[in-house]
Amino acid sequence: MKDKSIDFLDLFEKNFNILESRIFNLYEKKFYIESVILMSNIVEGLLVIMIEDQENYLANILQEKTIKFQPKKLDALIKKTLGQLIENFSIYSKDTILISNLNNFNSLRVNMAHKLLTNSDIRKEDIRAKEIFKKYISLKNNLLKNHIDLNNDLQKELNMKIEKIRERRQIANLQN
Repeated sequence: MKDKSIDFLDLFEKNFNILESRIFNLYEKKFYIESVILMSNIVEGLLVIMIEDQENYLANILQEKTIKFQPKKLDALIKKTLGQLIENFSIYSKDTILISNLNNFNSLRVNMAHKLLTNSDIRKEDIRAKEIFKKYISLKNNLLKNHIDLNNDLQKELNMKIEKIRERRQIANLQN
């Protein structure tokens, strides 16, 4: 049976460019409100991947110290709201500016969504959605950079472990 995490990651990577293209097409056609939904999906997907990576990394480290830690299951992460994902992500990220920007993005999105039916002038919500678009570009880029940095850190950690194993094997070979 294939790992659900791998399926999610494969599908997200496959759909990322399609969604990005649609966001820009909607924006160019001045469908700002509609583009916010797709922006939210991308931010949610990035957060799910990053939380899962962090928790798996943490589980591996704690396992070495014989401390049990059970990472959240992918199904549970996918069902979380954007606000819940941000809260979860903030546990693992030291980047307070990124967390603040995520919360700001979510707050603007929620306010816009709740005012769509009650605002007498929908153009005001278009302006709000246009604001969200500008914040989204920066936010997405920061999330992607954060994810690359995390992967680089994980790779360095893995390389250090491999080097320690090699050193132990060399010492054992010398002793034999």
